[in-house]
Parts: sequence; C-alpha cells; structure tokens
Amino acid sequence: MYELYKKNKIIIYMDSGLIAFVAVIGTTLSGILTTLFHSRCSSIQTPCISCKREIQHTKEEIQLKEKEIEIEEDIKKLEIENSIKK
Repeated sequence: MYELYKKNKIIIYMDSGLIAFVAVIGTTLSGILTTLFHSRCSSIQTPCISCKREIQHTKEEIQLKEKEIEIEEDIKKLEIENSIKK
C-alpha cells in the first residue's frame, strides 16, 4: 500500500493494483483519443461515440487542389480561344 497524501490527519492508502488499473485505463483512453484525432475518417462510429466531421487537409493537399483549379482554368481559357479561332 502507498500513502498518497495527508490532509487533516487523514491518511489515504491505495493498493498498487488499483494504481496499475488506473494507469492502464488512462493509457488506453489516451491511445484511443490519439487515434481519433489523427484519423482521416470523416465519419466515426464506436459503441458509445459517433460523429461526422470535416477532415483537416495538409498543406500539400491544399497546394495540389490549388494547382488543379489553375489547370482547369487554363484548359477553359484554351477551349474558349480555340472555339474563337474556328
């Protein structure tokens, strides 16, 4: 048994098994939350939690999307120019 603290002359003891149990539960919950926060899923469903969320995009994904938009605009301009020339 471990003495945690003394307050108003009351001594609280915890068994090492209880401390280990709390540590395991905390580590498990921490792992689950880390997985959920780093997940790329837009819809998450577990037995006790379900949510839909917007995925945060990386800088590379944002730059790629911007380049795709630029290319699409260039293609439209070229199509318009080609239709005018004919």
